[in-house]
Amino acid sequence: MANDCKILLIDDDELFCLAIKDGLSEFKIAVANTIEQGIKELGRRSFDILLLDSKLPDGCGLESLRLFREIDEQIKIIVITAYPDLKLAIQAIKDGAYDYLLKPIDLEELRVKIRNVYHVTELEKLEQLRIHEHSKREEFFVGSSSIIQNLRSLAAKAAASSSPILITGETGTGKNLIATLIHKLSARHKKPFVQVNCAALPEHLIEAELFGFERGTFTGAYQARYGLFELADQGTLLLDEITEMPLNLQSKILSAIETNEIRRLGSNKVRRVDVRIIAATNIDPETAVVQNKLRRDLYYRLNVLRIDIPPLRSHPEDIPELCQHFLRKLAPERKVFIPEEEQKVLQAYNFPGNVRELRNLIERSLILQTEEKELLPSQFILKSDILLVSTNETKSLSLAEIKPLVDIEKQYIELALRKMDYNITRTSKALGISISTLKRKIKLYGLIKKLRD
Repeated sequence: MANDCKILLIDDDELFCLAIKDGLSEFKIAVANTIEQGIKELGRRSFDILLLDSKLPDGCGLESLRLFREIDEQIKIIVITAYPDLKLAIQAIKDGAYDYLLKPIDLEELRVKIRNVYHVTELEKLEQLRIHEHSKREEFFVGSSSIIQNLRSLAAKAAASSSPILITGETGTGKNLIATLIHKLSARHKKPFVQVNCAALPEHLIEAELFGFERGTFTGAYQARYGLFELADQGTLLLDEITEMPLNLQSKILSAIETNEIRRLGSNKVRRVDVRIIAATNIDPETAVVQNKLRRDLYYRLNVLRIDIPPLRSHPEDIPELCQHFLRKLAPERKVFIPEEEQKVLQAYNFPGNVRELRNLIERSLILQTEEKELLPSQFILKSDILLVSTNETKSLSLAEIKPLVDIEKQYIELALRKMDYNITRTSKALGISISTLKRKIKLYGLIKKLRD
């Protein structure tokens, strides 16, 4: 609403300031009588509109236009003057003024201008929010393949419900990102999105983390604390790596899902919560049930909606688009690109670490190839997957074909040296080891002669 508009009026005529405040009492108007006072007010809080007199006791209001814009580049400035001058008006607009008004001021005209300016400000904020949300959404689902389109459709359908969701997929496929997007697309998007990695918390702490505790429950519990269920109330709670959670705690999770009730540690009081549960795992849930890592009853409760995220190798056609996305995200100011031939090399790679590995390769390439416009992330693939073999090749390996790690490391270092034209400094950086370590291994594996040759 325009009545929420915050206005700073800078004018040395106190009667004029009083008349403006009384005549436009529906707006929140602060007053300063000098440029110095105006600067202090702008430094203390934010305003939507600045009404600025052209002549002030400590300087020319028009000359201070750029200074005010530097303090707050989004503030809209309306210059007020008792001295009509077309050239000054044009210069004021050039220097950043939004509008120009002559005294004596018609209050109704000023009211209309303020409402119009505030409306423009609100539209700018909405557009910025739209762009921000759009860019964040694009981060989740970069790509045009049928697999990505299907994931988009599933996410939208899942967001329309409040039922539990089970997300499965290999490490690095983006399970957390999709969970976040589902929350943002849902009716709960204005409420909290809380996530916890069940594998990252010690077993004796995870229950307290999830359900909270009362003061004095255990040593160190000096005050009561909310659990993640309470913090996520009316929002979404992501339980990542659910199969790493102790089985006895999984039964309490099941109870919380079915009853919408929890109890803090050390309390008998039942607390109602309204939480949408999303669980994620990088292992096959049916296998986890058989291996006694996931309770069967909890699995059936979570499996109401299931999203299986395919590995990157199943949709390599999205890799060029992902490359462009990561370059824009990681190096927005650098004019770099990944050649088409290099993209084909990446498409032929197996990517056991999926999208996360692709991002890491590009980021590593940006760090180490600082002087080059053409990036070649594939030269760092060996660091991520020494064997460089496809899934089918891995399955066909016999016991006799498996080499000792020492032999693999020797071959790997030798290959890295060749790729870096036997440059010790570049090779050590690419391998992620110190120069002294590389020299020691070169000597150990008898590569000195080849280095000299």
